[in-house]
Amino acid sequence: PIGLTAYTDPEQLFSILRNTPDPPVVTADVNAQLPVLALLWALICGAAYWRFLSAAAKRMAIGLLALGGALLLLVLSPGLIAELPKLLQFIQFPYRIVTYVDICLVGLVTLALAAMQRDRSTSLVPVLVLAAIAAFNFGLSIAQNSAVRSWLPGRDAALASAARPPPTWYAPLQFADGSAPVVAPSLAPPLEFPFEEIEERYAASYPPGPAGTAETNIATGDYLVEVSGARPVGRTEDGRMVVRLSAAERPRRVEVSAAWGAGIELGRWVSIVSLLAAVGGATVYWVRGRRRRG
Repeated sequence: PIGLTAYTDPEQLFSILRNTPDPPVVTADVNAQLPVLALLWALICGAAYWRFLSAAAKRMAIGLLALGGALLLLVLSPGLIAELPKLLQFIQFPYRIVTYVDICLVGLVTLALAAMQRDRSTSLVPVLVLAAIAAFNFGLSIAQNSAVRSWLPGRDAALASAARPPPTWYAPLQFADGSAPVVAPSLAPPLEFPFEEIEERYAASYPPGPAGTAETNIATGDYLVEVSGARPVGRTEDGRMVVRLSAAERPRRVEVSAAWGAGIELGRWVSIVSLLAAVGGATVYWVRGRRRRG
């Protein structure tokens, strides 16, 4: 079902400041506002320098406007999401679509900058205004990041607590696995891992017996937890990991440890490379501008 639509009401969506009030049930800051100032800059400068765009760039700009407008319509009218193909209906929260509207906006800003670069008589004022808008939004991001609410006692506890492994293994409504298939455990009792101290690995012993599936006390998937001695096969209704155990005449030893998937590592490198590319592009643009004016 589509929920939490209050975050994308027009009053909130087009607010310049990131000051959306959060309902008590949400234990994090959700600020889904559009970068309104950047949007206005892109529309004004795009229109002012439209004649300097190539035919291909104009088609791209029209396409981005159309796509961004369609996505924005879904955000403002969440009922339309029910008309999408079933797979896309799992967006769940309209504010998630705002990310893709922002990507369209980035494309429009880039095209406006490209058009300005082709105009030899362009002023530095629009560029300075855009830089000020970027600095303003960056400051809002820093302020938001430093004031994020959480049900945890402190920021350090998000990575590790004093007596248990990372909360990503057991935090309710935060990291519980919703992607794995629901599997009804065929063995009893549950496979309980003792989390008394912070360790590299945690081990548990399961009584001898036939093969089957057992519920664990880990509420996440194998993308965050690496399991040896058993095979993750799904989850319970409430998100607890279910593992398959082989038949054995002796107690079965199962170990778990933190798993850092390739997706996390790839995301880090994509972020680093993107930041370097942005800095490099800005530097090249600045140098070319100085040469043109010189």
